[in-house]
Amino acid sequence: MFDHRDEITAKPLHDDARALAMSYVGRFATLLMWQAKVVAAREKAEIVLSSHVEEALGGIVKERGRSRRREFAIALGGALFGAGFQGFVNELTLSDMRALWLSLFAFTAVAGVALLFWALGWRRWPPEHFAGKSATNTRS
Repeated sequence: MFDHRDEITAKPLHDDARALAMSYVGRFATLLMWQAKVVAAREKAEIVLSSHVEEALGGIVKERGRSRRREFAIALGGALFGAGFQGFVNELTLSDMRALWLSLFAFTAVAGVALLFWALGWRRWPPEHFAGKSATNTRS
């Protein structure tokens, strides 16, 4: 097995690489502390406990996995919609239109759109990033 831990540990870091890494560490620590404070506030705690930090870390790690599933669902939904739509249009242009194939392609396209809506988080319309200012938020 490839085991050169001492050699890897002794490898020097360029100043720019060290600064960039420290910047990422600082951003992650800020995000982790913020999430821990959110957890503590949700539980109406007086102070942020180590259990709040652990729960916040678990939430950040879980969100990373959820992001990968969303990316896969977006790709799959786009492929289903594209194949279904193309097949549907192709079946419509044929002189001997087959209802079974037409309905199968229509179902595939609708399933692709539904998967896209789910993956993009469009459970409410309009989505938050399209809605602009909320009607309930009237502060200037």
